[in-house]
Amino acid sequence: MRMVSLYHCRPGMRLAKSIFSVDGRVLLAKDMELTDTLIRKLEECGVTYVYIQDPLFDDVQAEPTIPDELSAQAVNTIRQLFQMQAQTFQNHIAWNKLVRELENVFESVYREILQNQHTMFCLNQIYTYDAYLYKHCYQVGVYAMVMAVQLGFPKEKVREIALGSFLHDIGKLCIPREIINKPGRLTPQEYEEVQRHTVYGYDILRQKRSFPLLSAHIALQHHERLDGSGYPRKLKGDEIHEYAKMVAVADVYDALTSRRSYRKALLPSVAMEWLYAGSGRQFETRYLAAFRNAIVLYPVGLTVKLSTGERAVVVDNNTSAPQRPIVRIFEDAEGRAVVPYELDLSKALTVQITQVEI
Repeated sequence: MRMVSLYHCRPGMRLAKSIFSVDGRVLLAKDMELTDTLIRKLEECGVTYVYIQDPLFDDVQAEPTIPDELSAQAVNTIRQLFQMQAQTFQNHIAWNKLVRELENVFESVYREILQNQHTMFCLNQIYTYDAYLYKHCYQVGVYAMVMAVQLGFPKEKVREIALGSFLHDIGKLCIPREIINKPGRLTPQEYEEVQRHTVYGYDILRQKRSFPLLSAHIALQHHERLDGSGYPRKLKGDEIHEYAKMVAVADVYDALTSRRSYRKALLPSVAMEWLYAGSGRQFETRYLAAFRNAIVLYPVGLTVKLSTGERAVVVDNNTSAPQRPIVRIFEDAEGRAVVPYELDLSKALTVQITQVEI
């Protein structure tokens, strides 16, 4: 299989991985044949890439570190909690039940992380655009959990980090949708309102008896920065809780590598460089290192363009050099098909990945 930009999809291609809707249901199942209508519908739903079956890459399996079914369950639980909070009349019994479900999700994800802690982590489930916020919260939670496990945090601390991360953006429910979904640049007044989502989220979570107070602080502080340039309180250094420092790294990385209505996704390596540019100034260096050592920058199956002009697919990762994967070239610089051959970018140091198709 290989990951293909929707722009490059053509009728007759078959899906190699299922696509999920906002409530975690399978929208299009694996083996579904694409048509012009389906491609157009996927575009309308905000899907930017799919995994397709390709005889040149039958041996390439882009298996996520966390099973698709578990990720779908997690995203759906987060969605239900957000939607329940948005209701005028709060059902505290139902909320507590969903928090218990979220804790069950934590337990399952935690087991997967422990079983795969010597494997680089990859989250490659495909969702429609209206699931972005819930998917973002879930992925930030998993990234933060991976960092915590890497650093040897005890299970109870990992649990607090996970719960706070999974709901760190719940305060955005209090921001007008026209501001949240605005495709252009925000006005100073709109940006000031967006910043308040941290305070709104903290106020929501700290009032829930079943929710840990330290987890609620993640919602409040995940936009604070070591040098005091963050918000809402412009905290510095040790004034920021360690949980929030970790989530800040995961939050920014996931945001930068996700396509939004107002910009394209950044290359994973570019996003990592962006984070490291703030090492010791905005972000805690040890959390950046733990994150970099645990995360797959170029998922297996990803279609990339090289500095030579050739197109290739990532077929394996080098754990000692995550920015230099092994790729299989299938198209030359003129767009002509070639007999596929593999190139280890950790050895071909003059060749760079210049573009990813997402």
